[in-house]
Amino acid sequence: MTRVADVMARQVVTADPQMTLVEVARRMKEHDIGALPVVGADGKLLGIVTDRDIVVRALSEAKDGNLRVADVMTPNPVTVSPDRPLLEAAKLMAEHQIRRLVVVDGGRVVGMLSVKDLTEAEEGFRFVDTVIREVSETAEEHGAEVH
Repeated sequence: MTRVADVMARQVVTADPQMTLVEVARRMKEHDIGALPVVGADGKLLGIVTDRDIVVRALSEAKDGNLRVADVMTPNPVTVSPDRPLLEAAKLMAEHQIRRLVVVDGGRVVGMLSVKDLTEAEEGFRFVDTVIREVSETAEEHGAEVH
């Protein structure tokens, strides 16, 4: 059985909650990534900030690009342990309509798991179509099918 640790990205670029959105956007561009786990000074996960958070929560409301990450991040993101089965992680992605999971061990970020990572594992690949369908639905469509 394939575990999350077997396919997750181990080199994780993170953000500090006091960074500006401009700094975070530059970091995303530099590393060609769309999400950064937000960690505190103690190294513990505080939240996640995505390119979508920057656009939807800040720019679309004409807020200043110098807002801090803490102002727009999603606190307490959905996480997964590195020892969990890959299919369990895929189901979490589908259930919560997310493309990425922060992999946490003891409260510390140890990796990231994306839909792309699922496609690279035989077990995960079988579930990718479901994850993509769920992530692509609107909240109303998702709620209607779940209940």
